[in-house]
Amino acid sequence: QFAVVDERHNQSRFWQRTPALRAACGFVGARFAPLATAGVYCTPPAFYANQPDFYNSALAVSADVSALELLDFCKDIERGMGRKPSFRNAPRPIDIDIIFYEGRDCAGARLTIPHVGWRERGFVVAPLLDLLDAGALAGAYFAAAAAYLSSQKRAYKKICNL
Repeated sequence: QFAVVDERHNQSRFWQRTPALRAACGFVGARFAPLATAGVYCTPPAFYANQPDFYNSALAVSADVSALELLDFCKDIERGMGRKPSFRNAPRPIDIDIIFYEGRDCAGARLTIPHVGWRERGFVVAPLLDLLDAGALAGAYFAAAAAYLSSQKRAYKKICNL
């Protein structure tokens, strides 16, 4: 039920930095009831350095579909926003990942929940800390994640609210 969205582009004016990020969160929030929204964090690119900075946020939603249906919905948004198939970690205009889906862990060919490596990615942890502060990571399912996040510091500075 938690999607971390990152936008990979770089524009010079502050208020122009996050239109794709805002649009993607708007598409998700129009379909599923938003529970909490994280701030926006600018981070250096990860995994493939020859691309612009990332703009990352997180959105907690109440989803009335399966995790795979949510994944398909998110992939449809990515395609609609211009994401094209390419090599792993290639530059792309938008990336929507499902980090957690309350009550459901899975490990499959298409989707792994919790998202692989989320703890090691400061660009994921920073917005998740906002969701933790908002109370969106409460309950037994999130106990381990909340405990881990509570021990972390934000590696990046929030640049704006979503």
